[in-house]
Amino acid sequence: MDSKLRQLKLRDRVVRAMTADGFFRVAAIKNSTAVRTAQEHHNLSPLNAVLLGRLMSAASLMSSFLQGEERVILEINGAGPLRHLYAEALQVGEVRGYSANPGFMPDVEGADAHFQLSDALGIGLLKVTRIVYNQYEPTTGVVELYKGDISTDIAYYLHLSEQIPSAVVLDVVFDDEGNIKNSGGIIAQAMPGAPLSAIQEMHDSLAKLTKISEMIDDGYTPEEMLKIAVPFELIETEK
Repeated sequence: MDSKLRQLKLRDRVVRAMTADGFFRVAAIKNSTAVRTAQEHHNLSPLNAVLLGRLMSAASLMSSFLQGEERVILEINGAGPLRHLYAEALQVGEVRGYSANPGFMPDVEGADAHFQLSDALGIGLLKVTRIVYNQYEPTTGVVELYKGDISTDIAYYLHLSEQIPSAVVLDVVFDDEGNIKNSGGIIAQAMPGAPLSAIQEMHDSLAKLTKISEMIDDGYTPEEMLKIAVPFELIETEK
């Protein structure tokens, strides 16, 4: 591949595809620059950067299945110290997000020695809003946070609120200076008629997948990540 073309493919972007059998729609994202920019502009602590980065990735992946200026808004309100996270993404690729308590970081050697990732948001709610063409009102759904790690919570929402069996993998890692190095993710959603055996095979494939951050570090494009992650033939990939 021409070096300039490959560099273009390695920029922040989302790609989506269908499996050839029509049983799944899938999408992959690399958004390291966008999440790093959010970290810098909002002075996010590492904890905030991880969770907000995952939420931004999820919003972009979900919006990729929409059209044009349609968008997805993800909001989390919890009893934990982060209190509120917000991410909004348009199908065309724009994304933004913020945290209500951007500087919070647990004292892992003191009072928060047993702090876990789920404690950051605590008991709370995930609200998903879709703003789409030809609908007078936005479509909104709300579920309780299932785990507080964003990935599981999004999959839980899609399965419970929208009856769409889904697998969501989100990954954010830092460099040695504490800055976002890589951020990305993959989502796979079963379509009506998908057999349970195929759904299980998809879940198994994503469960044993190499970390998204490592694939990005190795120079894989979102298209290549999908080909590795999805155990079925892919068609109609869109960029």
